[in-house]
Amino acid sequence: MDASLQTTADELLQARARSDAARLADALLRHANALAANGRLGDAGTLLDEALQVQRRRQSRDDVLRCLLLSADLLRLQGRRKDAAERAREGLAMTAAGSIDHAQAQAVVGEIVLADGDAAAAERAFDVALAIVAPAPAWWRSRARARAAQGRFADAASDLEQAQALCRSLGDAPSARRAAIEAATAWHQASRADRAHALVAATLADARAASDESALGALELLNATAALQRKDADAARGHALAARTHALASRAPDTYIGAAVTLARLAEHAGDDTNAYGELAAGWATIGDLLGAELARTTFEPLLRELRLRWGAERFDAARGAYESARRSSRS
Repeated sequence: MDASLQTTADELLQARARSDAARLADALLRHANALAANGRLGDAGTLLDEALQVQRRRQSRDDVLRCLLLSADLLRLQGRRKDAAERAREGLAMTAAGSIDHAQAQAVVGEIVLADGDAAAAERAFDVALAIVAPAPAWWRSRARARAAQGRFADAASDLEQAQALCRSLGDAPSARRAAIEAATAWHQASRADRAHALVAATLADARAASDESALGALELLNATAALQRKDADAARGHALAARTHALASRAPDTYIGAAVTLARLAEHAGDDTNAYGELAAGWATIGDLLGAELARTTFEPLLRELRLRWGAERFDAARGAYESARRSSRS
């Protein structure tokens, strides 16, 4: 068992042996947080439910609100959005307009309705939250997701640049770089290549200085996308290869998959069927090693199936045979 998990489990056992409701509720919350951090969301939810009941009996308004909002967020992560919404709205009704509690409750509601597909309602919730508590990078990023879901990519990019600036001011350089990468992506989607390029260039320098392999991979993938848009296949390939190298170093599957797909498409466009097939096949094997066979299959099998449909069985089988023959030769 994880050390922190064992510690909170022991604390909970001790709290249950005493007749102190406040201490029990605190121990329940601490252990629930530790369980959630270890991916045990169902167990964490059970303890949060118990903590909520303890606090209701204590009639501690602030503690009931805290439990309601934590529980709502956990239920959202479990996909139980109807239950999450009920608890979030109960919590929201307990808050006074303009208070920090109200902002937090609005943010939880925003996340839930965004997960439900109502981006406009999510944006309104985050508008209220940010009007009360502006220095909250996570809320700027969430409002950006709501705006992007409505096709308002320039507005989303502006929010993400605000999140970047806040993260930097708080001394959280890795999160600042991540927000910058998301902002550059949104500027690309807004057809503002100039803004995207400037942001990528500045963030690349910062990521190199910090040896941030994850950020470097994502930035090189953005550079590959930009090169494709200007029809510079050689530059796109170089950036995609660099993205793949950084992704492997940082064990970043999303970037690795993006690089593999880009390299496959470049090879296909160049008439190199063997490498077009091979990039996807090698990607399947690598993601299988990193994250397991099932995720690798669900990611790459549809891509290879679509390639077979587009090429036809004969051309596809020829490329696969050539790739497998080359692999056997390289091992001998």
